[in-house]
Amino acid sequence: MENGPLVSVIIPHYNGREILLRCLAALKLSRDVAMEIILVDNASTDGSIGQVREKYPAVRVVRSDENLGFAGGCNLGMQHARGRYFLLLNNDAVVTEQTIAQLAAYAEQNPEYAALQPKICSLSNEGWFDYAGAAGGMMDIFGFPFARGRIFHTIEEDYGQYDQDVDLFWASGTCTLLRRSAVEETGMLDESFFAHMEEIDLNWRLLIAGYKVGLVSQAVV
Repeated sequence: MENGPLVSVIIPHYNGREILLRCLAALKLSRDVAMEIILVDNASTDGSIGQVREKYPAVRVVRSDENLGFAGGCNLGMQHARGRYFLLLNNDAVVTEQTIAQLAAYAEQNPEYAALQPKICSLSNEGWFDYAGAAGGMMDIFGFPFARGRIFHTIEEDYGQYDQDVDLFWASGTCTLLRRSAVEETGMLDESFFAHMEEIDLNWRLLIAGYKVGLVSQAVV
C-alpha cells in the first residue's frame, strides 16, 4: 500500500449504463489525489461493462456472477483494493474535481476519523440537497436515523446552513471515505442488509470502537 494509491474508489454497479458513464467521466477529472477506481459489477445485463472497458480502460472491473447488493458489492471491491482509504461511491454520484482530495486530506490530518462524507446535493434540482444523505446522518433519541438537510421526504435548499465540519452518527453510503485500518479492525459491511442501512450499522461499529465520523463541508457531490 505504501507504493499504491492513497484512495481506492469502489463503485458497486447493477445496470444503469448512462449514469455510470457520467460518474466515471467526473472521476476522471479528479485532481490532487492518487487513486484507483474499482468497478464491482453485480451481474449487469445492459452492456455497460463493455462500454467502460472501451472508454475507461484504467478502471479495474471486478465481476460477480450474481447481484450481491450494495453491501456485498462494496465488500468485494474492498477485498481487491490497495488504497489506504476506501471511497464507497454510488454509480449515480458525480464528484467535483476536488471532492476526493478534500476528503482524503481531512482524513490524513485527522486520524481519529474513520468515516467521512461530503455534502450530497441534488443533480436534478440545483441548489438543493439530495435525499441520500444530504449533510450527514444523525440518530434521534428514539433510535431513528435522519439526515441533516432532509426531514422525512422534505428536502432543504442548500444556502450554507451546513457549511461547517461536524461530527456525525453516520456517513451516507452514497459517497463515504473509510479508513482502511479501521474497517479491518471492525469488519466490513454486513451483507444481510443487502441495500440500505448497511452504512449506519458500519458507522455505529466504528463509533463503538472509538473512532469518529464526520462531514467535510467543503467537499461536495
